[in-house]
Amino acid sequence: MNSEIKLEKLEVQITSNCNFKCYYCGNNPLMRNESISLLDYDVFKKCVDELNPKELVITGGEPGLAMEEVKRFFTYSKSKGISNTLTSNLSLFNRNDLKELVDFYGVTKFNSSFNDLNVEMSRNIRGISDKERDTICDNISYITQSLKVPLRIETLLLKETIPYICEINEFLYKLGLRHHALEFLNPHGYAGWKMMTGIEELVGVVTDVYKHKKEDMILELTCNYISPCNDKTRKIYEIADRNFKITNCQDGKRIAYLLSDGRLIPCFMYSGEISDNDVNTTSPAYIFEYNPIFQKVKREVPKKCSKCHYYYNADDVRTCNNGCWAMLLMETGNMTDICCEYIERRMGNEQ
Repeated sequence: MNSEIKLEKLEVQITSNCNFKCYYCGNNPLMRNESISLLDYDVFKKCVDELNPKELVITGGEPGLAMEEVKRFFTYSKSKGISNTLTSNLSLFNRNDLKELVDFYGVTKFNSSFNDLNVEMSRNIRGISDKERDTICDNISYITQSLKVPLRIETLLLKETIPYICEINEFLYKLGLRHHALEFLNPHGYAGWKMMTGIEELVGVVTDVYKHKKEDMILELTCNYISPCNDKTRKIYEIADRNFKITNCQDGKRIAYLLSDGRLIPCFMYSGEISDNDVNTTSPAYIFEYNPIFQKVKREVPKKCSKCHYYYNADDVRTCNNGCWAMLLMETGNMTDICCEYIERRMGNEQ
């Protein structure tokens, strides 16, 4: 199928296997397929050729378990002039690996996650050793201070991390990080509604981190479910700072996710039913354009949102896309409700 599609980003799950056992992991049940160890290279090329992404993100699982395939995939995307990004827990790479990825395989950015303040938290939350944590911290410093390549780290707002979130932000700053993203918990796949934190508390946490962060640290909200039309969350949108970003979510609209078994999905958080999305048998361009779930994501929007100047704000700094559409779609079957208001009602029913 000839395609005029030009994605902003294609995220590729090279493997769903991982060397960590993080209980909060966003590698949701839909994405886990240990029977298929690696994404087929021809399926990967098919997606790249038809979807024409500006940026390729290789993720997992943990890509460090498939280093040679990572290099092979990046070699192809680099040859097509695509910007390469690696998402990794950074525990399996040494400094030579990281430098090689930057110098020879066109990696211009790294993504990772960090959800602890000390080794005890690390063992409890991620199930990793002290040595693995030391390697991660060393690699954060090496990427930011020696390679001087952009690194974006996400911290999930868990009940365990919230009390220490300002300290975690400061710790990462001392390692050299200058882009810290706070991710809201999603109750699907790996969590439940009883694990959720109330919106008022989350607003307080975000405000507190913003007040304590260093001026040159970018603070980003990602996978969030706040909106400017809610009295409890509006003040977040009133923060006037270019280094405070509320992410413009384009998942399913200008971003797609290729799973290691060859299925194309609109968002890694979406674990609902989706059929006829296997790239092994169907054109990825056709899936992106005509699959009913992809179409729903592109077309459904509450009338209230369509009239709001924050909705997909072009400056990509203060935006709103009605919270987490993936969660709404899994919960309600549509995206016409107001996400943060729905969550408040839903959480109230769990009390």
